[in-house]
Amino acid sequence: MAPVDPLGQTATDAASLRELASDSSDYVRCWSALVASETRLAQVSIVRLVFAALVLPALALVVFVSTDALLACILERLTADWSTSIGITVVVNLCCLYGLIVAMRAWLRNLSLPRSRRALTRLMERMA
Repeated sequence: MAPVDPLGQTATDAASLRELASDSSDYVRCWSALVASETRLAQVSIVRLVFAALVLPALALVVFVSTDALLACILERLTADWSTSIGITVVVNLCCLYGLIVAMRAWLRNLSLPRSRRALTRLMERMA
């Protein structure tokens, strides 16, 4: 029979409690590290989103107007048709806009802390 301490616990119960406490503290430490790293990632993403939302439209206007004028002139020289050159320029602009929207959606997803939410969901499922 296992020795019993004054509180009525056996040595194996005490060892189990120590192991549970150790595992719990490891879990809390890992969880906090995950949340901290995702928070840093979210901060970087919010800075990028603010930059993209405020600065890039103004910069894009200047860059696209000059680039569009240059591209349209070059294409007009090649095709000898202004409508074709302007149409190609519009398609190039739409492709650039699509690329910016895709990048901003990826940055926005990082703000929702997806790994922490998945870990919390797995934890809740294991506890149920």
